[in-house]
Amino acid sequence: ADGASSQTTHVLGCVDVTSDHAEAAELNDRVYELTWSIGKAGETRHSLLHAWQMNDEGLLSVRLRHSLVVGFVQEYYESIKERYAKFMESHGSSLDAEGIHLIKGSAPEIVDRFIRQNAVDLVVMGTLARTGLAGALIGNTAEQTLDRIECSLLALKPYSFVSPIKLGSYSKATATTKA
Repeated sequence: ADGASSQTTHVLGCVDVTSDHAEAAELNDRVYELTWSIGKAGETRHSLLHAWQMNDEGLLSVRLRHSLVVGFVQEYYESIKERYAKFMESHGSSLDAEGIHLIKGSAPEIVDRFIRQNAVDLVVMGTLARTGLAGALIGNTAEQTLDRIECSLLALKPYSFVSPIKLGSYSKATATTKA
């Protein structure tokens, strides 16, 4: 109504190369492919991001000499960088390509900052179903990111995902409650 364009101008794909699970690899491939497809189809700027952090860095900093911690963090970074490079090579690209980013920090925080600094209006990321206590305590990166960002988020599930919600379950529960 106000004449503003609704065309996507910058799409950001978020991958997590730290997991060895087949579903995570599938999601990373799909995020990459969809991000690049959207970018090329609309002649839109497109970027790929992997945010990383060494989860025990704070604890190690309290218990070990600073030089040891720096060494551990550097070693972890190098392993992540190598995984990311292999992922990019599998798609015919490299870490040196334009729009490829490897940034240290918590994924939700890094994604939010990247969006704000780079005028991203669409984020594509994979999300694995979390269950049990770990899922309740740790949460889901896509959900944590969605709570922070002010742009559209396209969350992809693995092809094997089966929704626990069945068609008609809600209407049956509502009818029972009203009776």
